Amino acid sequence: MPLPEPLSARLADPRFWAAYHFREDLLDDLCEGRQEVLDDDGLLFPDLEDCEVVVEVTDDHALVLALDVDTGYFDLAVRTGDPSEDRTLGWDDQAHWHPHVFRPEELDLVCRAAALRDPGLPHPGPLLALLARFAFAVDGDDVEAFARRLDASFAALRPRTAGESSAAGEPEPYWPDSTEWTESRDLRGAGVMWVTDPSGDAFPQEAAAPLDGPELYSLRVRPESYGKSKDTGEEGDGFPHAAVREMLTRCRSALEIRPAVREFARLAPLVSEADDGDDVTVLLEQQERALLAIARPVSEAEAALLATCFGPDGCYGLGYTLVHLIETAPFPPAVAEPPEDAYPWHRIWRNYQHAQERRSAAD
Repeated sequence: MPLPEPLSARLADPRFWAAYHFREDLLDDLCEGRQEVLDDDGLLFPDLEDCEVVVEVTDDHALVLALDVDTGYFDLAVRTGDPSEDRTLGWDDQAHWHPHVFRPEELDLVCRAAALRDPGLPHPGPLLALLARFAFAVDGDDVEAFARRLDASFAALRPRTAGESSAAGEPEPYWPDSTEWTESRDLRGAGVMWVTDPSGDAFPQEAAAPLDGPELYSLRVRPESYGKSKDTGEEGDGFPHAAVREMLTRCRSALEIRPAVREFARLAPLVSEADDGDDVTVLLEQQERALLAIARPVSEAEAALLATCFGPDGCYGLGYTLVHLIETAPFPPAVAEPPEDAYPWHRIWRNYQHAQERRSAAD
């Protein structure tokens, strides 16, 4: 599901990001001296009132981000069926916030899985920029790597004029970067660690004697301490550990690419660019072995990668015989029959097949 149009339009507006990150001082500067058009209720972002973003992550899991930018309230939930049964993962405001939901690597995983399903949500891009407030780092997390991806996300959304010098008397242009995230979401050195219980549920836990530094505010607590029975394992109204665990597991499966598939993708351009001859035969024999190993994609990432091997042109010859390999891709290339000699795969694979037939006949 694409981002709501009003939100998409606001992603290039520095005022939106100043408000989204609770930078009221910057927001005042950005609006100073301008004739802002407010609605009857005095809202700067009336088009984003009660805005909801629904992002499909797996076939059975979606993340739901509810935004009310003017009031400064942002809620993240997981949906596994009926929207009326959405389960809150965390929220962020300036009163009683509980925004600590995902490890950086978990949020990166979710965003990559969503990008596979929706080309309108490239990664790094808008989803990571919007959801970063719900990720936090503890000792052992690769903060620098996550910060680079977050910077790339903001850079991808930045309008061309955002980095230009402002005119005399105008407020300095503002654009967010990872600094705001690290200043508020870096809990390294604060005595917070991740614990995994026997059922596989992971949750952050503070040291018995809290250390100096940012405090943990999370609904993702030990299951039996908040809404999950020790005896039955059934969840009550607390954090939806089972749904999150399954969502993350399926995201990993969707993004897994087996070595044989990577090998096939590596060889594909070599064969299509080569001329007929012994070298091509060797490459095709290597690919034939790879094909026997992959048979059919087992993940969305594999299907998407295989689709790129054939491109948007007619997939005849080898491409046509393997079209079943890419039929599970979210956006498979179109298939149209070309002339017999129009596509290198067709000629090369036909020659290889003929050679195989001759060898078989000779045997």
